[in-house]
Amino acid sequence: MLRFTTHESLNSSHFFITTLQDNICMLNFTKLDQEEMFFQHDYLQENVFELTVAKATANKENCGKGLAPTIKSIFDTFLAEREETVVYVSMEENSSKYHLVTRYINNEVDPNYKMLLFKADNKAFFFFFNEHKTSTVEVIVGLTRYFKNEYGISFVNN
Repeated sequence: MLRFTTHESLNSSHFFITTLQDNICMLNFTKLDQEEMFFQHDYLQENVFELTVAKATANKENCGKGLAPTIKSIFDTFLAEREETVVYVSMEENSSKYHLVTRYINNEVDPNYKMLLFKADNKAFFFFFNEHKTSTVEVIVGLTRYFKNEYGISFVNN
């Protein structure tokens, strides 16, 4: 596992990961802004955090093999330690990020973590939560309503 430092506040958590090549990768969990995605569902609006990953390096080198497992470990800890938290991430369907995320999902062994996937306009919208610390019913009802209203679709569970 790679080294990282943390800066946390009420509305966000930032993790700065240092790779073996001294590159920096930033992993951010930020409370989702109503301007970006308005759920019309108070529970979701208050509890969804958007996950973003950014590489900050002067060179074009690969960040190394340890990066993905470190991100996964931080992600798992974030979900395990927080009450009433849903992590959201979106990406182009069939992109390399999409394949990396689905590979980790397929290898997930913790039955406490649940994932809902919605696909629309060539994008994949992932929502992750710990079912023992988050209201599964509120999440499913809110997301199903949002995606039906916005895109005319229901969730894909695979």
